Amino acid sequence: MDTDGYGEVVATDDLSGLARTARLDVLFTGYAADRVAGTVSLIRDGDRVIVVDPGMVPARAAILDPLEQLGVSPGDVTDVVLSHHHPDHTVNIALFGEIPVHDFQAVYHRDSWDARAADGVHLTPSVRLLGVLTTKVRYAVGW
Repeated sequence: MDTDGYGEVVATDDLSGLARTARLDVLFTGYAADRVAGTVSLIRDGDRVIVVDPGMVPARAAILDPLEQLGVSPGDVTDVVLSHHHPDHTVNIALFGEIPVHDFQAVYHRDSWDARAADGVHLTPSVRLLGVLTTKVRYAVGW
């Protein structure tokens, strides 16, 4: 089932069927000490450009500059995936405009809140969301 382009739901724990076409880049590596910043990742597969956890960083350039170096503009990003809703994972969502935002319980797009569990949602043949503990989402990437 494809929910309006938000991803096909495939109920299986078998990850062996994932394609091996995605590219995963870490845009920024997070830390927790006197200050806190989250790890921000970029996944590209087919026509999807996905940013994972665009949260707290020292400056927005810490996300935007690596994107530019990879030839990706904020307007190229098609989806945001959140592992959970802490500020260190969410603060910079607005950098990417009005695109679908996926979490463990729904996909949000503009003023639409479409409830669905993340577990089993295939964003691309190589990217599948995995629900964890009902409050977080993980992703599996084939490459």
